[in-house]
Amino acid sequence: MPSSDVDLAFVVDDSVGADELATTLRAAGGDLVTSVELFDVYRGASVGEGRRSLAYRLRLQAPD
Repeated sequence: MPSSDVDLAFVVDDSVGADELATTLRAAGGDLVTSVELFDVYRGASVGEGRRSLAYRLRLQAPD
């Protein structure tokens, strides 16, 4: 089956590790997730002090 890429961004506290969130995304997606790649980190007034936006590209593909 062909794969599909999905981009998702999450606003989290600075205390949340990027690897921790990637692990959670892999677990939530189960067997459909073939890769999780962090491609953007944004800090600024629009996300608030002590927070950041982490953007990931997930590749999904059915194993069959």
